[in-house]
Amino acid sequence: MNSTPKFPHPQLLDSASLNVLRDALEILEKGFSNLPRSDKEVSLDDRLKNVLAEVADRMKDNYPYFHPLYAGQMLKPPHPVARLAYMLAMWINPNN
Repeated sequence: MNSTPKFPHPQLLDSASLNVLRDALEILEKGFSNLPRSDKEVSLDDRLKNVLAEVADRMKDNYPYFHPLYAGQMLKPPHPVARLAYMLAMWINPNN
């Protein structure tokens, strides 16, 4: 059986793990289901998308800290679980 990979070249930035984060956020949200609903919603309009695209564009000139071949990487890159747990914690309290 010859299956064609979804991406012929592995992605440098792991975006597949965002699905795991989305699942964890759903579990987390169920834990707060006893709170009253808030009518304040985050607007995902074009302004927000444009700002985030601008940030991503500006970040392209950073060192590739995430890449194992980056010579300045003295330690191992963060484990995917650590990165996802950090993002999950930031969802609850972005001030820490």
